[in-house]
Amino acid sequence: MRTLPPLRLVWLPAVALLCGLLITVLLVWHARQADFRLWEQRAVSEAERLSSELGYRVTRAREPLVSAAVLYLGSEEVTQEEIVAAYDQLMVATERQNGLSLAFAQPDGAGGYRVSQAAGDLALLPEGPSPGIHEVLIPPLEAARRAYPNLVTGPLFRTNGTSYLTMTIEVTNAGEPGVLISLIDFSSLVDEVMQDLLVPGTRVEIYHPDEPRVDHADLPPLPTAAEVHHATTLDMDGDVWSLQWSFDADFETVEDRRLIWSVLVSGNLISLLLALVLYTLIRQHWLIQREVDEKTQELIAARDLVVQREKLAALGGLVAGFSHELNTPVGNGLMAATTLQEQTQGLKQRLDDDQLKRSELEAYLVFAQESASILQRNLDRSARLINSFKDVAIDQTSERRRTFSLRVVIDEVMATLGPSIRRVNLELETDIPDTLQLDSYPGPLEQVIANLVTNSLVHAFPEGGGGRLTVMARPVSGNYIEVQYMDNGVGMPQELARKVFEPFFTTRMGQGGNGLGLHIAYNLVHSVLGGSIEVTSQPGAGTRFVIRIPERAPDSMHAGEDEHD
Repeated sequence: MRTLPPLRLVWLPAVALLCGLLITVLLVWHARQADFRLWEQRAVSEAERLSSELGYRVTRAREPLVSAAVLYLGSEEVTQEEIVAAYDQLMVATERQNGLSLAFAQPDGAGGYRVSQAAGDLALLPEGPSPGIHEVLIPPLEAARRAYPNLVTGPLFRTNGTSYLTMTIEVTNAGEPGVLISLIDFSSLVDEVMQDLLVPGTRVEIYHPDEPRVDHADLPPLPTAAEVHHATTLDMDGDVWSLQWSFDADFETVEDRRLIWSVLVSGNLISLLLALVLYTLIRQHWLIQREVDEKTQELIAARDLVVQREKLAALGGLVAGFSHELNTPVGNGLMAATTLQEQTQGLKQRLDDDQLKRSELEAYLVFAQESASILQRNLDRSARLINSFKDVAIDQTSERRRTFSLRVVIDEVMATLGPSIRRVNLELETDIPDTLQLDSYPGPLEQVIANLVTNSLVHAFPEGGGGRLTVMARPVSGNYIEVQYMDNGVGMPQELARKVFEPFFTTRMGQGGNGLGLHIAYNLVHSVLGGSIEVTSQPGAGTRFVIRIPERAPDSMHAGEDEHD
């Protein structure tokens, strides 16, 4: 009968596919996270690079001041026209936009400063001479005078919404000391730098230690929250500027779409392939298992047929033995009856001829009495043999369950096997108490004993008689009965003893052995009688079989055939 495919043929591949898809999703998520971490590292590297670039641009802002200082140091007197011309040349040479003023300031004698020459477009330091200077520029001028002859970078400061940066150095003009000052529109410088270098989604905040709450970059905020923040510093002549960088991933394609798609497609293909391979393996296993089950059923049927034939062969042996045993009493009885008939006919003839003598009649009566006694004894023996054979035959063919005496059953089996035992000149010894009663299956038990005896006749005494067979039984703990069957034959080594219960194992294949007798005995003891059987043997020391069976056999397939006598 064809069986339906198991559910695991469907759900195991489905589970494998789902697991593969889940792993694919996790790999895609991991790939996205890895891409984001890579972008994050690039953002940090970009912040460091932009900080260095900004520091370089600020350092380059010294160039106009240094060039003007060279002009003042190389001339006896620098006029307003000359500083304006020098300023214009610097703007062209450095390609700078507006946002820078240069001026030469001198003390006014009243604690302040006046501007002698100035060039540039910043309102805080307009072009041309001026009697005064904005007060926020006085501290950088004082710092330059104290630091002579070094160039001093002043602090960032914010006025009217614009951040400025000053650079100063002390020089002389026409023999009079003064301070050359460069005023830089730092807000414009940051805008220029960031316009050139900053990518969308990047923002920087620049803080000077003198005004830690003032952002001198003053860039517009990012439209969405930044995913990465990074802080850098710039050391400007001892003042450490703090740069706070922010990066927004929404302005950049963070994910590598090719990697994501490759992971997604590869993961799905591998998942489908795994599910297909698992489905194929499970289906092949199911097909093989189904074929194995069918072949197993065929082997079981063949084994049952062989077992049945073995039983019939054993029954045939019983019939042959029974016939041999029955032939003697029947023959004796027939001879006695024939002789009595002849004597009776002779007596009748002499009576008809009126020649019968008293002595002849008395002799006939004695002979008739002896013949009747011979007939009675032989007929009684025949009846016992027939009853014994009937019980054994019925037990072995029906496997009925009943209550029986162990001694009686074994004696009946040995009686039917008697001719075979005597033919090889073996002695039989039994030691079984009459009190041992079993509620079990006598047929299988008789089959077991018969198979053990047959095994001894075939294997234990290959050269004929002179041996002994012994059957003993005794009760043991746990409501069990132990039956020991022994022969003093040739025995066998342990490596063979371990295999005697295996089907078709025999050392006499083709010489009277088929390897099933002890296997059948083993199965009957275990599956029908509910017991166990063990064997011990040594070469030259005979063989012992120990059978332990319960006094009451367990319920089995034969329960419907139980019969208690």
